[in-house]
Amino acid sequence: MNDVNVFIAFSKKETALAIAKMVISSGYRVASVSTNIVDTIHNVSYYKDGVIICDCGKNGAYLKEAIYDLSDSFSVVVIGNREQLAGYSGDRIFKLAVPLKKNDLMCSLDMLSTVESSYMPTINSKNDDELKMIDRAKRVLIDVYSMTESQAHRYMQKKSMDTGRKMADIARIIIET
Repeated sequence: MNDVNVFIAFSKKETALAIAKMVISSGYRVASVSTNIVDTIHNVSYYKDGVIICDCGKNGAYLKEAIYDLSDSFSVVVIGNREQLAGYSGDRIFKLAVPLKKNDLMCSLDMLSTVESSYMPTINSKNDDELKMIDRAKRVLIDVYSMTESQAHRYMQKKSMDTGRKMADIARIIIET
């Protein structure tokens, strides 16, 4: 079982339960399932880190404010249509457009949990290959999560500093997941 705390907040209870079932079947621990972001934010306060998966529906207005109040050790996966997702930005926000594929969601969770978990560095010095890998990882973040290049760079840089790993190692993790 993966040690990442996953919090799920969807407007429709059926959708929230379906997402929870997907997440659990992939080996993750679901810490809470709710139909509004307010309950989820309350539940998050009892944990030191984790991933919040939510929709842009009726949670949208409060969600944008709540994200900035969260600890830096939490990431948020926001699911919605492209127009709704355009209103979200930030280093800890990952956007997935509908229709959502299970593989996209699981790969996102894998990437977030792998970057947070202990991962031993294997690259010893920065060279052209490492720079290419970092650029490739940025493109993955830009394409998959609709980040700008500067957001992708800041995300990788922050994860590098938070985990004590080189950016090339973080890039490798992103590319592998």
